[in-house]
Amino acid sequence: MIHCKIKHFATNRFIYTTFIYAHNDGKKRKALWKDLPALSVGVKEWIFLGDFNVVRSSDEKLSSGPPCIKDMRDFNKCLPSCNLDDIKTMGLEYSWSNN
Repeated sequence: MIHCKIKHFATNRFIYTTFIYAHNDGKKRKALWKDLPALSVGVKEWIFLGDFNVVRSSDEKLSSGPPCIKDMRDFNKCLPSCNLDDIKTMGLEYSWSNN
């Protein structure tokens, strides 16, 4: 992860931005779930961008195999502990194609 504090000079306000590329292995993502809540202490405006390599619910899974319920549970427990909400996708879901 890369964690930044960005200042908007016109308004003198700050927004924290965290860029995530989580590990593919659920066991190795556990450290991320432990670190993120500590970053949220005292933060009013915060956005995450990136790839968590886990889905929040089984209906988000696009590949053939079933999602790992334990990995989903760990991710879903982390978000509220950081005071974060999942913003639903609007518009096109994909920006590229292999075709």
